[in-house]
Amino acid sequence: MPTAPPLKTGPFRSAEPVPAVVQAAFWILVASGVLTGIVLLIGAGSIVAEATAYTPALVAAALGGLVGILIRIGIAVMLRRGYAPARGYLTVVSVLSTLVTVLRGLDPLSLLLLALVVTAVVLVWLPSASRYFRVVTNARKRAVAAGAKIAFLG
Repeated sequence: MPTAPPLKTGPFRSAEPVPAVVQAAFWILVASGVLTGIVLLIGAGSIVAEATAYTPALVAAALGGLVGILIRIGIAVMLRRGYAPARGYLTVVSVLSTLVTVLRGLDPLSLLLLALVVTAVVLVWLPSASRYFRVVTNARKRAVAAGAKIAFLG
C-alpha cells in the first residue's frame, strides 16, 4: 500500500512515512469538518433570516458546532503526527456522534457525516496504521529517554 512522504517535524519522526490509511483518515476528517461547517453556516443563516429576535440558543448551537469542528480537525492533525491516543479520542467522538445522530434523527446529511467519521475510525485501526502509531510512540519514548525535549505532538 502506498505511503505518504515522511513528515519532517520532530527529531524522531522524520524517517517514518505516514501510511496511506492515516493520510486518508486525516483528509476524511478534514472534509467532514468542512462539510459540517458549511451545514452550520447554511442552517444558521436560514434561522437568522427567519428569527425576529436574538436567540441565545442559536449562538450556543453555533459555538458548539464550531468546537466540534475544531475537535475533529485537531484529532485529524494528532493522528497524522502519530499521536496514538488520538485513535481513542476519535473512537469516542464517533460513538458520541452516532448517539447524537440517532437521537436527533437520521437525515441523509447526518448519515453522510457519520459515515465519514466511522470510516476514519476504521482506517486508523487497520494494521498499517497501528504499526505507524507503535513505531512513532516507541521513537518518541526513545527520544525522551535520550534527553530530547519534545513539545506536545512534537
